Amino acid sequence: LEASYWEEAAEGHKPGPFLTHKLHDCSIFCLNLLSADVLLTGADDSIKVWKLSSLVTAGATPQLVATITHPQETLGRGAVMPVAETNGLAANASRSHFISAAGDGIGYVWDSTTMQCKGKLQGHTDYLHCVGCEGENTAVTGSEDGTVRIWDVRERSG
Repeated sequence: LEASYWEEAAEGHKPGPFLTHKLHDCSIFCLNLLSADVLLTGADDSIKVWKLSSLVTAGATPQLVATITHPQETLGRGAVMPVAETNGLAANASRSHFISAAGDGIGYVWDSTTMQCKGKLQGHTDYLHCVGCEGENTAVTGSEDGTVRIWDVRERSG
């Protein structure tokens, strides 16, 4: 096999999107196929849950199922930290929960049915940039602090 660049491909043979949708009003940093018909998109402002079939059908209007925001940390005297951006998304093997890697250095564990936060993976000292899942209960997070942490999410519920 020989490597070739798309720039050198003949006209009509370059890949391109067959549909395009504006799903956030800001940058989208990550996405995850939670199921055969659910797409998660993570951005500066929120995680959005979309009905995938509405995104791949020409002429269909994108169907938003839910909007999720990371919990905001409260500081002294009622001050509230800004909503942290979502830099990574990963789901466990059965897709019963997913984890968001957030700019506040916390991995948030979300129930896939209720879309409620059911735990936090705390311990990094800087932004989380990525997250992965292995099996049902193991998560791995990577941070700007230069560390990778391996978690048993059963110990981080609540």
